[in-house]
Amino acid sequence: MNTNRGTYFVADEITRKIILLFIFEKMEIPLSENTLSEIIMSNPDLMSYMDYREALGKIIDVKFVVAKTVSGDLMYQLTKDGRDCLSHFWGQREFYSIDLYGYELAQPIENFIPIYEKA
Repeated sequence: MNTNRGTYFVADEITRKIILLFIFEKMEIPLSENTLSEIIMSNPDLMSYMDYREALGKIIDVKFVVAKTVSGDLMYQLTKDGRDCLSHFWGQREFYSIDLYGYELAQPIENFIPIYEKA
């Protein structure tokens, strides 16, 4: 993983997919397109919208995430295969927090679960 704390976090394609899987794992609930976009776009240095859409499409293609329509809303949910894939990355410090407001204010993703459960 490449990081440049001066200005931008630069994630390669694999890292972007792992970040998305980690978000699904930590949120523990199906996420709507809007909620997922909000999480990603709240930190534009994390990845661009186009990179996010490409990574999401690829993890859906390999069945790490499934898309289901619930009450008219498209919801995304991590599969067992997605969890299994992520298990190889536990212990990697970079995946234990999401940097929403700058490195010094990075918070564990668990802090955001109550907010997005209401969404």
